[in-house]
Amino acid sequence: MSTFLGQQRPLVIAHRGASSLAPEMTMAAYLKARQDLADGYECDVQLTKDLQPVCFHDTNLNRTSNGFGRLGAKTLAELKKLDYGTWFGEPPTEFTIEQWCSMLTLSELLEFVAAQSTAPIMLIETKHISANGIKLEAASIAAIKKFGLDNHDSTKPRAALMSFSIPALRRARSIDPDLYTVFLLAKKLPALDKLSNFVGSNAWGLGVHLLQTNPELVEQARSNGIQVFVWTVNTPEQIELCLKYKVDVIITDNPAATNQTIARLAAS
Repeated sequence: MSTFLGQQRPLVIAHRGASSLAPEMTMAAYLKARQDLADGYECDVQLTKDLQPVCFHDTNLNRTSNGFGRLGAKTLAELKKLDYGTWFGEPPTEFTIEQWCSMLTLSELLEFVAAQSTAPIMLIETKHISANGIKLEAASIAAIKKFGLDNHDSTKPRAALMSFSIPALRRARSIDPDLYTVFLLAKKLPALDKLSNFVGSNAWGLGVHLLQTNPELVEQARSNGIQVFVWTVNTPEQIELCLKYKVDVIITDNPAATNQTIARLAAS
């Protein structure tokens, strides 16, 4: 089924880490995902005011930190002073306060991935919501290369870049023509085949509701030699749908529960 790591089942990727069980995109979330046997991890990346790539989803800081204002208006030093975990609850004893509450830079996360003895996948979604967004692909790809995650050996950790942005994917392809990229889709776009060819991505990343309403996109992708990733898959019904259409990658908030459901459905 999946050729990204040569597996014959969907890869299970932890969305922002195991984000249903720990604060999203903290080290605790990724440690929990590793403990729960995720095949890899997903993160969102933005640039700080001083052009450092950090793992964060929203435009503003208030939902998942004790800060406020736009992330892109603050330096890394300012962002590192904030608490990104207390909103979720108190940390279990297995995690330190730092693991539970600290912001991760992309380099810190990729260092964690690269050090693993298994072969996890790292999916990096670039978010273009700051004035510095045009520089984000170059910064992200530099970090990928720094930790050797641009390799093509399926036995080693490997990174892919994802985006909804066509210019972002074109920039990524111009920087590294061999980098694995994923064209994220929240809705069915007109002339998708031509657009996909223009973007030059290796996979389409379908929102799970798009798969539910337009399952023919899977065969359309296959006919173009493109793999299919699906996000964010959390219910047994959604997992069963992904298995039915033999998608390559399932991105989920709870990798342990998703793996359990896959095993149960495979045995039934």
